[in-house]
Amino acid sequence: MRIKIFPLVIFFLLIAEIYILILVGQITGALNLLLLIVISAFVGIGFIRKQGFATLIRGRERIFGGELPTSELVEGLFLVIGGICLLMPGFISDCLGIILAVPFSRKMMIIFLGKSSFFKFRANFKAGSAQSESAKDNYPEDIIDAEFWDHSDQKGIKKSSKDP
Repeated sequence: MRIKIFPLVIFFLLIAEIYILILVGQITGALNLLLLIVISAFVGIGFIRKQGFATLIRGRERIFGGELPTSELVEGLFLVIGGICLLMPGFISDCLGIILAVPFSRKMMIIFLGKSSFFKFRANFKAGSAQSESAKDNYPEDIIDAEFWDHSDQKGIKKSSKDP
C-alpha cells in the first residue's frame, strides 16, 4: 500500500513545487527567483557539508571507542537526503532539506523512526563482533579456545592450528 502511494506523493510534490515557483516568480521576478534558488542551494550545501563533517567525526570517535555508530549512519543518510533536497530547485524541497539539516530535527526524526517497528534491530559492537540483542541472549559470553584436526587427508592426520 505504501509503495503505491509513494509515486503519487512525489508527483503532487513536484506539481506543488512548480506552482509555488511560478507564484514566487510572478511576485519577485524571474531573475530574483533564480538568485533565490542558487543562493539557497549554496548556503544549504555549505551547511550540510559542515554538519556532515561533524557527524563523520562523531562516528569515528564511536568506532574508536568500540561502539557501532548507528545514529551517526542514520544522521548521515538524512544529511545526504537533505543535501539532495537543497540542490533541487523549489521551496518545498528546500524546507525539507533544512529540516533534515538541522541537528535537533534530525535527532527527533531518528527517535520517531526508532520507535517504528521497521527499525527494531539493535546491534552490539564489542571487540569486533556485532549481533542482535536476541542473538546475544542465545549464546553465552564465555569464549572457548579450541583446536581441531583435519581428517580429510587419508595418508595421515595433519594438525590444523596456528601454533607450529
